[in-house]
Amino acid sequence: MDWRELEESTVGDVVKQGTVAQRLHKLGQELGIPVLLAIRFCYEGDNNIHDGVQMASLLNGYLGLIQNEGEVRWIMPESWSVLLNNPHVNPFLFG
Repeated sequence: MDWRELEESTVGDVVKQGTVAQRLHKLGQELGIPVLLAIRFCYEGDNNIHDGVQMASLLNGYLGLIQNEGEVRWIMPESWSVLLNNPHVNPFLFG
């Protein structure tokens, strides 16, 4: 993955106004705290479990939080169980 650092003047073009990411970035600036925003562009509504696992793996590769030879096995939150093999949830809702 090719990570790119954004110039301060372009952050507003990439991070939507009113989002948690935008507020965290602004607060970090005001308090002088370095902030890392990892942003992944995706189609509206097409963020799914695969995207979450891929983002976690990419961030781990960048930050080196979990030292592991081979692929990291992520533990899914219990709340995601409603998305997997649930006959009451229409799978087309999640891409």
